[in-house]
Amino acid sequence: MERLKSFGLFSLLFLMVSCGNSADDLDGKWKDNIKLSQKEVNFSAESNTVDVITEGSKWWIGEIFLDNKNYDLSDVNTQAANFVISKEDFSISRIDSKKLHIEVFANDTRDDRVLKIFLQNGDYFDVIEVRQAGK
Repeated sequence: MERLKSFGLFSLLFLMVSCGNSADDLDGKWKDNIKLSQKEVNFSAESNTVDVITEGSKWWIGEIFLDNKNYDLSDVNTQAANFVISKEDFSISRIDSKKLHIEVFANDTRDDRVLKIFLQNGDYFDVIEVRQAGK
């Protein structure tokens, strides 16, 4: 009976430790295998572009948000070696397996805009944040 209690206690402790959430779990369990040249970009209100280079080549875009609005990417294969995502306020092109070209169009509003591009490679997640000033 004592062995059964010990086994039960050990099992419960194991489950609590293995299922617990830690801050490290939020970014996935893998080390950085994308290695972005830039993670933050700041632009004026005018049209601007930036090329973000990666060391890794097997990443894909999981989600894109502009000012907390999520854009549907179901019609784009973001795992392809090259693709273009064109929207009203921005354009994102994967030039090759290691280069992402980001263009934001002129911001004619008074409000700042924040474009977030979420990348993934396996169980590693990263984000490029592009801030554009208002007019």
